[in-house]
Amino acid sequence: DAPKALQNGLYDAYWLADFDVSLRNYRYETHGMHHALDAADDHNLAYMASTELRMMPWKHIPKDSDASFKDAPSDELQRAFDGTRKDMLAIYNGIDCCVQWKLADIFEPRLKRAGLWNLYETHYVQMLKPLLAMMRHGIAVDEEARKKRYEVFRSKIDTLQDGLLAATNGIDLRGAPNKKRLAAGKFRDLSSKKIVSWLYDTMRIPKQISRATGAVTGDEIAIRKAMLKHPKVAPACELILEHRRTKMLTTFLDVGRLDADHRLRSSYSFSPETGRLSSSKNPKGGGSNGQNVDREIRVIFVPDDDCIFVELDESQAEDRIVKVLASQVDGVSAQRQQELLWRARAQPWENDEHIRAATTIFRVSPEAVTKPQRYIGKRARHAFNYAMRGMTFSEQLLKDGYIYTPGACQGYLDGIDRDVPEVAMWHKAIRIEILKRKRLVNDWERVLDFTWDRMDDDTFRRAYAFIPQSSVPSILNQYGMIPLHRAIRANGWRAAINVNGHDSLLISVHREDAWKVYDFTRRSLERPRYYGDKRIELIIPTELKMGLNWAFEGGAEFKRPPSREEFEAATMRLT
Repeated sequence: DAPKALQNGLYDAYWLADFDVSLRNYRYETHGMHHALDAADDHNLAYMASTELRMMPWKHIPKDSDASFKDAPSDELQRAFDGTRKDMLAIYNGIDCCVQWKLADIFEPRLKRAGLWNLYETHYVQMLKPLLAMMRHGIAVDEEARKKRYEVFRSKIDTLQDGLLAATNGIDLRGAPNKKRLAAGKFRDLSSKKIVSWLYDTMRIPKQISRATGAVTGDEIAIRKAMLKHPKVAPACELILEHRRTKMLTTFLDVGRLDADHRLRSSYSFSPETGRLSSSKNPKGGGSNGQNVDREIRVIFVPDDDCIFVELDESQAEDRIVKVLASQVDGVSAQRQQELLWRARAQPWENDEHIRAATTIFRVSPEAVTKPQRYIGKRARHAFNYAMRGMTFSEQLLKDGYIYTPGACQGYLDGIDRDVPEVAMWHKAIRIEILKRKRLVNDWERVLDFTWDRMDDDTFRRAYAFIPQSSVPSILNQYGMIPLHRAIRANGWRAAINVNGHDSLLISVHREDAWKVYDFTRRSLERPRYYGDKRIELIIPTELKMGLNWAFEGGAEFKRPPSREEFEAATMRLT
């Protein structure tokens, strides 16, 4: 019953669960405590110790039996080391534990003085049990579907490599053969160095420099720009990009990511400054990021035995919050405020902001909007809400395979500006706020501090995004994941949360309990929140998908909440 203090303690809890050991009174999560205090800072244990404590470094201490000390900090510590794994781990872990307790002692009163203790307990401590349950449960994979899909992509890679050899007039852009990879049935991947050499030395097109690294690059954006400006390299570049995408898809299908029971399990952590969850490999080194699984291979993921998938998604959530905030800016007329609030509050079947954006951009009727045009409208709306410029928007679209010049993209953004000029006025209000107060606070009392930030466009864009991007996952977690986790256990529902997707929950649920789980979760999620200085109410509606795989092939989709009869009829059609 003693209170526990850990750093990234979900890692420890995940392993301990293998031995039927559960953590009671896990109250102090030092990563979470530090994140609640300053989400934009580094939350690494060694870093926090170096800034908060007066002590010698310890992370260099070796943890495997064949290692030896290098640059030991003291003769005493060197003598204490006798070469056994037990002693190495005892020293290392002992210091870790002492550091965690000391940091918890420092952070608790600091959180209380700052008025952030309730935020920490609500958005971090109460999240621990649902997150651990989701990490341990994972998501099932149809092994036969996985194998078939992998073989399709593997065959496609062979075809692409043959085509690429012809398109480059016999220049092999693959890396050197690797005997171990070849023996394991792996294919030879393309070499980034050879691609760069072919583009700029052989084909002699102007070199492109990465804005991030300052080095010559052959990344996706550079290749798509080359295709746009230099038709002679376009055929080969198209094959290079297709090869890279296919290769990336095979990584999602790698059997090494799965546990022995053919389930994908991930870790979740509090890392982004908005309070969104991040995802990565599970604590045992398997699995992968569960939030970025490509839609093209989601068909291989299936619900638990005798269950169906139910996915609840917050409808166009960030854009709704932006419109509510923009409606409150000084200078907005009463008529425009009412129009913006109607658009923010409209049900999904009443208004589609992505189609509205596409009609503005492409100057077509709503009925004539194509699926690609709607997607561009969606991306343009999001880009404009957070003050992205034409060049960056063009590069973002290039990654998605849409080739539009920076000038055209800036024109699309200008079209969104004409549709909702109040958003630019809201941007100005945000700039004034952080220049005056050096901080922003969202409706959940989460704080983002700008005291030490350079006041430039990048900082301002972070500020524009903070409130919408921090509010949406809080709704999902506080009104969705946590209450559902508790209700499943309290009611004995045969259900489990598989994936937390920032604004959506994927749930495996037995057909007989499916309506109860859906109805409970939807009602819990659709609660009012209040935004801006005028505290204007907004309820974000949820949309529903249901099916027998994560791609929802052969499934059902509802923009309007179904009645129980409609819901259960849809479940009966899932075969």
